[in-house]
Amino acid sequence: MSALKFQPFHSGLDPNETLMVDGYSDGYRTISHWPGHSTPAPLRHDLTTGSALKLAALSPDERQELLGEFSIVTNNHLDADGVLSAFCVLYPDLALKHQDLILRTATTGDLAKWEGPDALALELTLMSEAERFEPFYGDPMTDQHLTNLSDAYQRCFQLLETTLLDDPFAIQNGWEERHRQVVEDIRRVEVGEGVRIAHYRQEDLAVIETDRDITVMGLRHAVGDLYRVLLAYSDDDGTRYRFCYRAESWFDVVSIAPEPRIPLDGLVARLNGLEQNKEHQWWSTPIDWVVPELGFGAPTPDSLAASSADPSLRSDPPSSLPVEIVTEELRREFKPESS
Repeated sequence: MSALKFQPFHSGLDPNETLMVDGYSDGYRTISHWPGHSTPAPLRHDLTTGSALKLAALSPDERQELLGEFSIVTNNHLDADGVLSAFCVLYPDLALKHQDLILRTATTGDLAKWEGPDALALELTLMSEAERFEPFYGDPMTDQHLTNLSDAYQRCFQLLETTLLDDPFAIQNGWEERHRQVVEDIRRVEVGEGVRIAHYRQEDLAVIETDRDITVMGLRHAVGDLYRVLLAYSDDDGTRYRFCYRAESWFDVVSIAPEPRIPLDGLVARLNGLEQNKEHQWWSTPIDWVVPELGFGAPTPDSLAASSADPSLRSDPPSSLPVEIVTEELRREFKPESS
């Protein structure tokens, strides 16, 4: 394998010279967990970073046999899993030395799972540093967008190589309050403060009732290993709802098996039929979004439907339906056929 370099993805890259990590584009070889990827079976993992660590552990001959020759490592977006998977390919020896922290950090970023305060600190530092370059996440990209994305990746690589893998807390660049918020939220979930949790394993459904705001990481921590989630936020005005399929059911994962996504149109129609607050409607977003949602009031914009976004229900109108009815309708929708 020749000397490797990172370049942001654009259509001018030669597929014969390029490995895409944590993404997908037709005609390019990949190590990824995105739908459509071409990751060789021995490298498959729930996270692209996990696949990249498996690649890093192979001998040069084994890497050549699985992926052939390439000189360019590329990605079309920037997040923790993308940065860390590219880093593992470019700096395999250093990545293997710190593989536990690296994998936990990728899990923190991509799946919003609690993996410890050090992984959260590293993920927040990388994303805060990257934001300085205003990387562009869409398509098509201008030359300036490509430059920004390249600079953001190179900055992250530099910090990982020199500082952050040895001390994830070394650079506190404005994320301290967010770190405290998440750590406190995890504590409150674990002691049951302001939150009530019900698990319905047959339906792969968790129902979280809360009287306070909750972070996405606190929510994921509360639901455990279930992948359909209803959040019910109650205050003096009533109860607001947000249901979602977790991102794991969009990614091509190997160690877990979320139940399939079911279109929610029929459920929306039933809930609207039961709803007494006729000023607003129940809604659902497309089933092929990374995190499809259902709620009452106004739909979530596509740009906010991400696995890393905190659920924000305070601005939604309250529904007339009690939690028991909404839960019953969800369980009816997801009832296994054999039951």
